[in-house]
Amino acid sequence: MTTDELFSAIERGGGRAIIGLKDSMAPGGFDERGIKLADRAATSRAKSRLRALGVSFDYEFKLDDPVVIARVSRPLLERLRRHPFVDYVEPNVSVQVASDSLPWNIVRVNAGLAQAYSQGAGVKLLIMDTGADLTNPDLHYSVSWRCVDGSSVSDATGHGTHVAGIAAAQVNGSGIVGVAPQVTLMSANVRRLGTVGEIDLNEVACSINVARANGVFAVNMSFGGPTSVQTTAVNDQIAAGYNQNGMIFVAATGNTVSNGGPVYWPASRPE
Repeated sequence: MTTDELFSAIERGGGRAIIGLKDSMAPGGFDERGIKLADRAATSRAKSRLRALGVSFDYEFKLDDPVVIARVSRPLLERLRRHPFVDYVEPNVSVQVASDSLPWNIVRVNAGLAQAYSQGAGVKLLIMDTGADLTNPDLHYSVSWRCVDGSSVSDATGHGTHVAGIAAAQVNGSGIVGVAPQVTLMSANVRRLGTVGEIDLNEVACSINVARANGVFAVNMSFGGPTSVQTTAVNDQIAAGYNQNGMIFVAATGNTVSNGGPVYWPASRPE
């Protein structure tokens, strides 16, 4: 890109440029892994040199990262592109908020191809997690519950809502589209009361039982732990749901798997 083309792009973006800084003796500010090559002293020197040229920073990145946002003139841009302490100068481009788009992870499993045949209509799906955001316009819950009487079904952490969106976000002109946007979506809040990231296994067993009684076809459980934490009640309900009710159970295998660790329970269950 020529300097004239770059300056035109900067003007279209509101006149601000993103300027990457570096040590004059280094190839860049970061390496390909995102590790900083320019230390704090080099970044400070680069900023001082740019200020001496008349560059006024609109924003300086945190953690001493060698990046700033600044307004630049056409003559100044020419000098910046040749400056030994400048890694790059980029225009402030804009992108669009996703509108009914398939996210990368859903495309990755070829869900778009499957949607040509079915989008889940008539299937009951239970997201057993941290609860539901009943005000989210991209999700429509047919029912939500909590086995502890009088306790809120709402999502205090956002995890259950995140998972529900991946599974069942609707086609409604905004946001994303889930794997199966036409399923009958249900939610069970099984978060241990008074905690952030803990799941109550008693409520898991109870909620599977409720699901069995109400004809749920698929249950998602994005949680798990070592086999030492498993309970008979949960194992029995999973086995009964699978063997007697024909239910599908999906559970988190655990992030330790990629490092050679064991599969989490309940994902380790044969069902």
